Amino acid sequence: MSENKKSYEVLARKYRPGRLSELVGQEMLVQTLTNAIKDERIPHAFMMTGIRGVGKTSTARIIARSLVCTGSDGRGNKPTTDPCGVCDNCRAIAESRHVDVIEIDAASHTGVDEIREIIENVRYLPVSARYKIYIIDEVHMLSKSAFNALLKTLEEPPSHAKFILATTEVRKIPVTILSRCMRFDLPRIDAQLLADHLSVIAEKEGAKIEKEALMLISYYAEGSARDALSLLDQAIGNRKDEIIKVSGIRQMLGIADRESIFSLFEFMVAGEAAKAVGKLRSMYKSGASPLAILQDLLELSHFLTQIKIMPDMVESSHISEGDRKRGDDLSQKLSLPFLARIWQMLVKGVEETKTVQNQMMAAEMILVRISYSSDLPTPGDLIKEIEKKKDSMESVSVKGNIKEEATTALFTEKKKKLNNPHNFDEMVKMFDEMKEHFISTMLHDVSLINFDARTCRVEFCPSRATPNDLAGKVGNLLSEWTGNRWVVAISNNNGEKPLRQKMEEELENRKNKALENENVARLLETFPGAVIEKIEPVFEEEQVEKTQSNKLISGEAK
Repeated sequence: MSENKKSYEVLARKYRPGRLSELVGQEMLVQTLTNAIKDERIPHAFMMTGIRGVGKTSTARIIARSLVCTGSDGRGNKPTTDPCGVCDNCRAIAESRHVDVIEIDAASHTGVDEIREIIENVRYLPVSARYKIYIIDEVHMLSKSAFNALLKTLEEPPSHAKFILATTEVRKIPVTILSRCMRFDLPRIDAQLLADHLSVIAEKEGAKIEKEALMLISYYAEGSARDALSLLDQAIGNRKDEIIKVSGIRQMLGIADRESIFSLFEFMVAGEAAKAVGKLRSMYKSGASPLAILQDLLELSHFLTQIKIMPDMVESSHISEGDRKRGDDLSQKLSLPFLARIWQMLVKGVEETKTVQNQMMAAEMILVRISYSSDLPTPGDLIKEIEKKKDSMESVSVKGNIKEEATTALFTEKKKKLNNPHNFDEMVKMFDEMKEHFISTMLHDVSLINFDARTCRVEFCPSRATPNDLAGKVGNLLSEWTGNRWVVAISNNNGEKPLRQKMEEELENRKNKALENENVARLLETFPGAVIEKIEPVFEEEQVEKTQSNKLISGEAK
């Protein structure tokens, strides 16, 4: 290889803009900076924000060139909107070696020490240029302390210093920093504009490429010039024929051809699940990614919706003839609510597919789900049907009311099957069985004065913790459960001991009786400090003995 032969340079770097006029899709930025430079109203700090590949760093270098360019003859003495690109300053900036234009990657220099170094050096005059320029890329990566250290210098830098900051995450920048900069939000580049730009570059590179292929690359670049140039670079390297065709781009990107996407969409909305899954598998065998296919279906549903609400859009020059005709026909057959439902299901499907291991399996299930929901009416259709059958619905409503009354009567009848409690203990147990545990707990602390099951009357003396509405709730629930009207009254007269006190006394008596047992007494002596917590009767042996005795009497025991 010859030593003089230049090494290959990727398109994204080879065709990087060097002047404001070469920036693509940033007209507002170009106009503002041009006026600022011409009128010599140049701010001391700039903030460039936007997604990747829209020209943030390129714009920063163009501004630096414009500020320090001395012209091809070396006699320029003020900033220019059209840097020459050949003077020592312009070439040094292009090669990232200018001593007065310092580029800092904040992603790898996040600490306060690097910022302190800038603050220390910024006061010194530039060595060879008109200004000392600091370009800080991905500035949002700086630490909080680094931002604080930069604040004062950024607000009042020396007259010979300029700061150009660039970021993709402007929301992470402190507002105190933003307020000290002239901010430019670089938008995504329009797909048609990007396709035209790629066409010019392809022609310069001697590559022939179809118009639809350029549009496809622009679409998948998502408004990023760098991404688009990288894809074009890959397409030129992968070309098999003299002309780069859209089919080759689809194969390179792992996406299905447009005709197949339309066919798959038609099978899906027609409810033909088997054909839809079969088409999906055929596209998968051809190299298309399941996730990319779902995203193409999502884009197609959006395209059809646009045609539906803006019919004139179908005449746009960037839409192919095939898409125009087939999209127009398909949009006429589908309603907006139906397209909106398809969109929602596909959005959810794409998210599901990203989370599963087998994306093909997930994509098939999503197509089946959408296919079987295609014949379901929309909410709007249901409302229309109800309005059409209003008279019949009224008769149905009458029947429904009759049915409701019958159901209520039946339910009430079921409630009446609960028998009246015979005594206060049974009444408390009834509340436990009916899951009214709070009321049951409160009834354990009241003193019973009178309980008459025949007249359905209860009278008790409340405790200090008894709620004021306890008697009313007890009476209402008993009446509801039994079907008889119960009267529950409260009195301050002395009554029986509360159930809780009776239970405690019973437990204490059983403990005392247990202590009289020799075995229990010996056990407590063996384990000093042991106490009797609970006593339960043992029925098992007694029951066995009774069962055996009964069998002996009846002659069943052997």
